[in-house]
This record gives sequence, C-alpha cells and structure tokens, in this order.
Amino acid sequence: MRIEAASIEPYRAALTRPLRTSRASLSVRAGFLLRLRTEGGLEGVGEAAPAYWLGGEQLLDTHASLKKISAAAAGLGSSTRLRQWAFGSDAVRRHLSKAALCALDCALLDLESRAAGISVAETLGGNAGAVMAGCALIGGDRPQAVAADARRMVRRGFRCLKLKLGVASTRADLARVQAVRGAVGDAVELRLDANRAWSFDQAQEVFAAIARLKIQFVEEPLRCAAPAELKRLRAGSGVAIALDESAIDRHVLEQYVREGAADVLVLKAARVGGLSAGIELARSARDLGLGVVVTDSIETEVGMSAALHLAAAIPAPHLAIGLGGSIWFGSEAAGRFTDAPAVLTLHGPGLG
Repeated sequence: MRIEAASIEPYRAALTRPLRTSRASLSVRAGFLLRLRTEGGLEGVGEAAPAYWLGGEQLLDTHASLKKISAAAAGLGSSTRLRQWAFGSDAVRRHLSKAALCALDCALLDLESRAAGISVAETLGGNAGAVMAGCALIGGDRPQAVAADARRMVRRGFRCLKLKLGVASTRADLARVQAVRGAVGDAVELRLDANRAWSFDQAQEVFAAIARLKIQFVEEPLRCAAPAELKRLRAGSGVAIALDESAIDRHVLEQYVREGAADVLVLKAARVGGLSAGIELARSARDLGLGVVVTDSIETEVGMSAALHLAAAIPAPHLAIGLGGSIWFGSEAAGRFTDAPAVLTLHGPGLG
C-alpha cells in the first residue's frame, strides 16, 4: 500500500481523578496519535503513550522519534518499505523510542487489517471471536474509599481488581488491601502493583501479611529488582511475582526465569515497541512457563483497542486484561470503552 500522508496528533486527556503511584501522581495523561493515510483513503492509527510519570520514556523523545517516522513515511512511500525501515534494521530501531515504534506498528497493522477486511487480532494470528474478561484498576487513599470503589466495580461485573500500592506506609497499604479483600470476598481476583516502591524488608513485611489473602500476584515489588532479590522474596512468601518494566525482551526475561524470580509477565505494547514485539515476548514468556497479562498504559480508546487485539492474539488461557484508561478517562478519551466493560469483545476491521 502506498502511504499518502502521515500526521502526529498530540493529546492531553484529563483523568476523572488523580492516579497515585509510588513514583508520581497523574492527573492529566499526555501522548500522541500517529495516523497513516493511503492514496485510496484508508487510514491506520496507532498511539504513542510512554509512561513518563514512572521515570520511563519521556514525551520529547517520543515526539522526536515520531517526527523521524513521519519523514520516513513521506520519503519511502509504501507501508512495506516503512515497516522494513523501522523494524528490519537494528540500527534504525535502536534510535526510535519504544512508544513511537508501538504507534507505527499499530498504525501499519490497522492499515493492513482494514485493507484485508479483518481485525488486527486476526492479522496477528488470533481469534476474531475472542471474549475476554477485564480487570478494573481501583483507587482510594483510605481503606473505606478503596473498599467502596472495589464494591462498585464488582457490581458492574468485574471479577478481577488491581490496586496500586507504595504511595503511603506499608501499614497503610496493608489496611487498604485488607479492606478490599473484606469488601469483595475471596471469589474476586486481586492484583497488587507496587511500581518498585519497597526495600526488601518492606516487601517482606507486606508479603508475609498478604500471604493469606489470596493475591493473584504482586507486580514489581522491589526498588532493586535484581533477579536474586526477587527470587528470595518469592521463595520466602509463596506470593506470586509479576514483572513489568523489569522485562522488556526475551534475554532479560530468561534471566529472571533462570533465577526462579517471576511467575507472570505484565505486557504493555507501548513499553516493548508494538503489538508484533508484544506477541513475540508473550510467546517467549509462555515457553518459559510464565503467565501473561496484557494491559494498556493508561491510554485512550486507540491504545486500549490495541491492547485488546494483542490479548486476543495470544493463545488461551487468557488472564483478565487491564484497561486502566477505561476506568480513569472520561468518554472523550475512552470512547467505546467508557463505563469500563467487564467483558471485552473485539471490533473490526482493523482496530475497530
């Protein structure tokens, strides 16, 4: 397909309430949409949404890479040549940010799938009829508030919840976790995410206290996420550990698995460089015996759709998908994901 134009659209989307993490509090989400348009009028779109508030890729770097991509699209002309330029050369790929590569990969997949009249999930080898459960990202600074939020999401049909920790003391964190478990009972799965907030001793204290609370996993518990330290924490508690920012390629993932340091990979397309890279990393994780959870990066409808198609392209069993954007954005940014559907179905062609 011949690409006629490429455009970069910055966005700033207000969250309905602040999202507090151990690294920072987020009230407004900024990012970019990349649009590719063909001579025949087809359009593909991808989202570049780096997690800058967590100390990751910064927006200036993302934008600089998107400008390089836009210039290459104008110069190379065809979608095939553009993909080969960005993803077929290590030299080029190393100089483009992961979030920008994700936007490009997604926009190209959207174009290719629309031209073929199928969904992105099908293009990636997945099932167009997949129906998957969602995981709700809940919040609240006090035990009563987070328990009320948890009950509200369960009434809306969610059977999996995720809670951010590490903002306050470990005692305050434990009170919030216990409040959620007490509010929703044992039948609802509960995930915890510390965003690397704790020292080993702090994490050990938390893990000892939650061992009886049937936690599905704790994501990125340690400030120093060395494989040997995670192994020691995991072995001493029996609580499952999930990797997110610690594992962005197969080589690193293998190091953690060799140490016995992880149980689950939390997969974000924006962090690993696209849906195609995400599929490969998911396969590696499965081969290594890990569970795989796909989440967005607090993204708009575009990024959430991409996460859904990525999850559908990974062979079953499917663990509940985390679409935090559907919980924390208003209708303008969340689009068809407004009101946070607990059961997720694919739309097409393309991203739908």
